[in-house]
Amino acid sequence: MSFSDQEYDQLIANASQHSDLSLTACRWVQGNEHRWEKWLPISLMEKPKIYLGGLFPLTGKSWSQPGLVEGARLALDLVNQDVTTLPNHTLELLVYDTQCEYDVAMNHFISLIQRRAPPISGILGTGCSDPAERIAALSKHFNMMMISYGAEAQDLSDTEKYPYFFRTIPPVQLYTHVYPELFQEMGWGLVGALAEGGQELPEYHLTLQDRLQVHGISLIVRRKFLNNTRTPGYSANFERVQVTEC
Repeated sequence: MSFSDQEYDQLIANASQHSDLSLTACRWVQGNEHRWEKWLPISLMEKPKIYLGGLFPLTGKSWSQPGLVEGARLALDLVNQDVTTLPNHTLELLVYDTQCEYDVAMNHFISLIQRRAPPISGILGTGCSDPAERIAALSKHFNMMMISYGAEAQDLSDTEKYPYFFRTIPPVQLYTHVYPELFQEMGWGLVGALAEGGQELPEYHLTLQDRLQVHGISLIVRRKFLNNTRTPGYSANFERVQVTEC
């Protein structure tokens, strides 16, 4: 910490005009932030952090997307670099692997709620609807905001049941307005639908079937299957549908 001769002369001149030296010092501090901020230790220059609990399907049998974490971190970096959004705080993400399983995701959520340091201000996730519904039902009791990047369940649109839940994608029901035009554009008159076990898609398929019929498209087959290491993947299910229907 040092002053130039010119700065010393200016301070002495200002002090001679005021009997209150603290007022002189205060005015110098207010007008010379670019000077004294360089004297602060790094620990004092860091902005307070707001911690978010990130629930992501890093691994798992049904769905894993580790790349989602990098997308979330890029989003946080953009917010932290924007001085108009959070000028006095910094967002930091604490990442947990849900494996797209509701019991694993719930365990992480409970751990986040119970932790004392650092406290969690909100939840980013989950990507799957089943754990999202269960966690969103509990988050309202802790006034904990939850923003999902992948949960499509229609029931999550109930703002009275899930007042602290938000998402960056539309609910699955909205796609029923898209598929008829898409299938017509592709010239498809007969279509089939597959659903993984544990999702609400069987009910969604009924709604989709009704809407497709209005547009002259037939949903001729609906199949529900389990997606894990002991069952065939999508290709095998497609082949099974073709054999069954033919």
